[in-house]
Amino acid sequence: MSQVGLILMIMGAFLTFLAGYGLVRLPSGLSRIHAAAKPASLGLTLVAVGAGVTSGSWGLAATGLLIAVLQFLTAPIAGHLLGRTLIEESEALVDDSAEPPERTGSKWRQALVIETVVVWLILWRDISIANFVAGVALGVLVTILAPPRSGSYPRPLGAASALARYVVSLVSANARMVYQVLFVGDEDLQETLVVCDLETREETVAFFDANATSFSPGTLTLEITADAPYRMVVHGIGQTSDEVREGIADLEKSASRMVR
Repeated sequence: MSQVGLILMIMGAFLTFLAGYGLVRLPSGLSRIHAAAKPASLGLTLVAVGAGVTSGSWGLAATGLLIAVLQFLTAPIAGHLLGRTLIEESEALVDDSAEPPERTGSKWRQALVIETVVVWLILWRDISIANFVAGVALGVLVTILAPPRSGSYPRPLGAASALARYVVSLVSANARMVYQVLFVGDEDLQETLVVCDLETREETVAFFDANATSFSPGTLTLEITADAPYRMVVHGIGQTSDEVREGIADLEKSASRMVR
């Protein structure tokens, strides 16, 4: 297992180095965000998971996986913030007249409590009654402070299918990023900025779509409206506007299977 962990850490170190090189190598600020989001995120994940595997500790390995989850949840948000400093189109996306989706969310709150308990036990690496009770209490507090979500609830098979597609897309996106950074000349790097309308009114689907777009080959979400109807500003490299829209529509269909 130590050899597997070492291989993972070497791959992660290479991707992290590539992310830094891409920040210098790529021609525009928006294209550099691609390098900062994709190889850097997967690189950190491989290093963290590899370190846990090398240690031979299930607790450290689980912590590495938790780091990976948090990284993939927060990296697209960082991309959004950076994108806002580079474009002004986001102001045109806000539609105050749009009717927001219905919000209830009791099942969402139950799922959030369970997720909080799991994360709490992983962080403490001690499955005990005291830690379980503390995790439940923390989960209840989070649901009180967090804003309500739509009344939909998850579909396990649909979520598993969307997650599998997400992982495949992530690997493909990093492979494409490696090629673009190392072998594509500045004059051959096609860039496009696209405004995409989403059909879904589910906040969970829109959030997943925006996140997964940032880890898909050649696309990066720069902005998304807060309420339905959802619209995204997406930057693409190596693709036409039509190809970007087709990819996002396909991704939205996959994400829509996650909830009912």
